[in-house]
Amino acid sequence: LVAAAVLAIGLLSVATMTSQSTIQDSRAFHMTHASMMVEEFLENATRMQYDPDDYGDLNGTLATRTVNGVVYTMNCTLSAVAPVDRCREMTCTVIWNNKGIPASTQYVYAFSPKY
Repeated sequence: LVAAAVLAIGLLSVATMTSQSTIQDSRAFHMTHASMMVEEFLENATRMQYDPDDYGDLNGTLATRTVNGVVYTMNCTLSAVAPVDRCREMTCTVIWNNKGIPASTQYVYAFSPKY
């Protein structure tokens, strides 16, 4: 009887760990898609640092992408207030809703002219 109780507790803890790891895997999956969306945008914006005209036209954006039925919305805002003179700070926030569970992540990037 004692052995059966110990076995039941052990199996219950394994089941709990398995369900938690599945949840964390799903969160990591969605966070990766959000990060890739921001990274793609920032790579294109980074090229603008090398041309004075393009750097002057640098602005924020609002974009939406659907991956595997989950809608990701990215909102990037540009601020001229940065810690270094002539730099600009961009804050990108990505939000998504997976099966009724809202989630978001935020990235901050500083642009400086390279010309």
